[in-house]
Amino acid sequence: TVNGDPNKKNFTRRDLPKNRLELFADVVKTRLLGLMTVNLLYVMFLVPIIIIFLWTYFGIQQRLPVMENGLDLFKQGEIVFSYFRTAYLLCIPFYTLAGPAKAGLHYVVRTWSWGEHAAAGADFWKEFKRSWKPAMLYNFLTAIAIYAVTFWIELLWRSGAIPEAARFIGVVVVGILALIFLLMSVYVYPLMVTYKLKFKQLLKNSMIFGLMQMISTFVVLICIALVFLLFALTWQIATVLMLT
Repeated sequence: TVNGDPNKKNFTRRDLPKNRLELFADVVKTRLLGLMTVNLLYVMFLVPIIIIFLWTYFGIQQRLPVMENGLDLFKQGEIVFSYFRTAYLLCIPFYTLAGPAKAGLHYVVRTWSWGEHAAAGADFWKEFKRSWKPAMLYNFLTAIAIYAVTFWIELLWRSGAIPEAARFIGVVVVGILALIFLLMSVYVYPLMVTYKLKFKQLLKNSMIFGLMQMISTFVVLICIALVFLLFALTWQIATVLMLT
């Protein structure tokens, strides 16, 4: 008795993914439903943030005709920025609570990328419970850091009391610190769900990886930025496709 399809070839070592692109394609092909499941579990924790920013966006849209009639462009920009700054402050606790869910997502995807078994639901929640403390702490620090960087850059750029050269140096220094933080952010969660590290060790090792693998990390950040851009332009892209 032959089990399975006798005309189907056996899986051999030669059929294994040879590089990371092939590994990515293999995981997507074999785990598509599971990937959709863990991503939906993670998005569930982002719903409050999405609602807050949609509320902010529609609030700005309602005030925009009034601002255009009575205010100059610079003042309009200040009001819009203040709206989003308030929305961002409201989102900090919700983003902090989303940290454990992000850890669960990374654990499941990492396990699949190793060719090992992981249940999209059970293993997501298992890692959620295991890494909730460092994940919440890191997400909280990330949210505070993003707000601080935007505040410092705005303050330095607009402050008339500080000499122009000092303002420029301050913006550059803050920008470099923000860049280092972005580079290390790529590695924090993969290290968190793989090794048992103290929080200080987690940040230190993530920074080392980010600086040592700067070029490849830049590529990852660019890919993430492109995904966000495509998501932001979904309606515009769909409109163009329907009209062509």
